[in-house]
Amino acid sequence: MTYLPAHPIWDFVRAAYGRPGVSPAFLALQARHGADVDLLLYAAWVGASGRGRPGKPALTKLRTAMAPWQSEILLSLRSLRRLLKQPIGNVPDALAQPLRQRVMATEIEAERVQLLALAADAPPAEERGDSERRADVAANLATGLALFRIGAASAGDEQDLKTIAAGCF
Repeated sequence: MTYLPAHPIWDFVRAAYGRPGVSPAFLALQARHGADVDLLLYAAWVGASGRGRPGKPALTKLRTAMAPWQSEILLSLRSLRRLLKQPIGNVPDALAQPLRQRVMATEIEAERVQLLALAADAPPAEERGDSERRADVAANLATGLALFRIGAASAGDEQDLKTIAAGCF
């Protein structure tokens, strides 16, 4: 992955995603609503880094722009990775699992590509206080999830959003 440029969004994502409860919360939102975790991570980064609140129209535009990458590349890689978890024909698990690990690494790399593409047009950072940035993260996550969710947020959604928002700092 050395060909991909360093970027603060990737540092943020790696730190936030590794904090307790954040990964399961994102995966729960993805499972319940088909949410694009990368778009939600972008929305959180925008708020946490002092870039404010892009709002629903901007996040919708980004979602639409990234939809082909999401469906053609990321979902295809994810489907292949999941398929490789199961026995397939006569191929022993010991032979298939190294391939699964490489597919997973490629999937993560494809997510990094998407995050870099999303961050390319991010608004510039401004001087914002900690409480403002925390409020921006919460608002951006809620706005981002609303693009995928039908109806009101459930108690589980609210808890997952709180877990993610806390993990951003």
